[in-house]
Amino acid sequence: MATESDHPSRGLAVAGSWWLLTLVVLGVYLVSPVRDATDADPAFAPLSAHSLVHHGDLTLDRFGARRLIGHPVVVSDGSLDAGFVVTGVGSTGWEQLRAAVADPDVDVVDYFPWTGAVLAVPAVLVADGWAALTGTADSGELLAGGGFSWLHAASASLVVLGAVLAVRATALVALTGPIGRRRVLSNATALVVALGTSAYSTASRALWQHTPSLLLLTLALWCAVRIDRNATGPGPVDPTGSDPEPTPEPRDPVRLQGWTVGLAAASAAAAVARPTNLAFAVLIVAWVLYRNRHRFLATAVSAVVGGSAVVCAFVGLSLLLVGRVVPPYYSAGRLQFGGWFAEAVAANWVSPSRGLLWASPIVVMSVAGTVVALRSAGRGEPVVPGRALVVALWATVAAVTVAVSAFPQWWAGHAFGPRFMTEAVPALVVLALPAVDRLAGGAAADRDARHPGRRTAAVVAVCALALWSVAFHAVGSVAGASGCWNAYPIDVDSDPARVWSLPDAQVLEPVHRVLDPQRRAAQDAVCVGR
Repeated sequence: MATESDHPSRGLAVAGSWWLLTLVVLGVYLVSPVRDATDADPAFAPLSAHSLVHHGDLTLDRFGARRLIGHPVVVSDGSLDAGFVVTGVGSTGWEQLRAAVADPDVDVVDYFPWTGAVLAVPAVLVADGWAALTGTADSGELLAGGGFSWLHAASASLVVLGAVLAVRATALVALTGPIGRRRVLSNATALVVALGTSAYSTASRALWQHTPSLLLLTLALWCAVRIDRNATGPGPVDPTGSDPEPTPEPRDPVRLQGWTVGLAAASAAAAVARPTNLAFAVLIVAWVLYRNRHRFLATAVSAVVGGSAVVCAFVGLSLLLVGRVVPPYYSAGRLQFGGWFAEAVAANWVSPSRGLLWASPIVVMSVAGTVVALRSAGRGEPVVPGRALVVALWATVAAVTVAVSAFPQWWAGHAFGPRFMTEAVPALVVLALPAVDRLAGGAAADRDARHPGRRTAAVVAVCALALWSVAFHAVGSVAGASGCWNAYPIDVDSDPARVWSLPDAQVLEPVHRVLDPQRRAAQDAVCVGR
């Protein structure tokens, strides 16, 4: 007999389709007018990509010393400290920078990881190919004239779309019930992540390190959830709430486990994309070793294979592209536990302009999901994430918080919203899935039947939080004035306490510009084109 699981209705089939999610997310990303609205970390990724395509290296010398002002660089002769920023013509370091650019034996490269440059290569190839066919400006001319921003943002958007689809795949595995319902819920979850978090306002706007980081973290967690689901299965679990002990497979003890290889590779690659993800990689690999402890040797070998493959590729490419085994950006000395640490932790969670809970309050669902998961495990019900994975995921969230709060520039510089907390989002999404499942009528929802009003109120509250989250990040992606907040009335790098001001909150900057013409005129003078 056919069931809803076998034949979801036509409406459910369309609403739950991956292609509909792709069209909506990519469409919103591509038409959002704020593109590369910062001269910070991602600014030189397209320049480096152009050099890589046309000259086989990442050097920036050919763009001239003036083009390199205001951005951290690495000079091969050591005349400037790695990451030094020349702030203007005649300022400290200007003569050294100009001499390095003029010297054919000295290379100047971007301080930030080469991953952004590699991801920008397709955009350079597209621009050059289109120019060859139509006679329009090629990538070099577009970069010189400032016309490359759409291609830059499109490159970032495609990478983030991959992360969104990985979230959908993860939710499909974790949720319960008929396949049609799971697909719709997975699409809804992925859509909120795509538009209601920094995936939209930061990662999709330019090739920040957060952009590939987000994709790789979601892929790692997809693997983790698959491993957890395969171990948990659909049947009852230990009534003590412990993770079940699957029956050992009668196979070669060192047979590679595909999902573990993928988890280790994606986790290691995430640490390459953004070094603060190293703690995530360590914690999630420790979890899988514990989860598959009955097959410890095979799991350990699989993790080593996946992780070492990425490390070898990273070392090889680093030697090829920048001539060093480990580029200067990966120095652990960049993290410091100074007197700002406590304020930084608080600011990254609750400040009006940089707090994750202000920008994406929908993440509180992770707390509800944790409660549902732990209670379900305590009753002997199969649930993903299981108890051990819940603990590991919260540990990764704590690790992200500690790492980003240890940066001396804890307010994330010129950015929009909780940029530094972007890497916490994937784990929080997985933690929220049991609550999503229950609210939408999953396996654990029957217990709510006696309190329909309570469930309705919860659904309304979740929808309100989701709408708030989407609206907040839409401001950063649609209203370029929000980026001007960083520079006016006082540069946030000079006065980071601004992130705590509610009347001067960054998300309100478009409103201030409408109500205060004088502020708008003064801001335009220091924030051209925003």
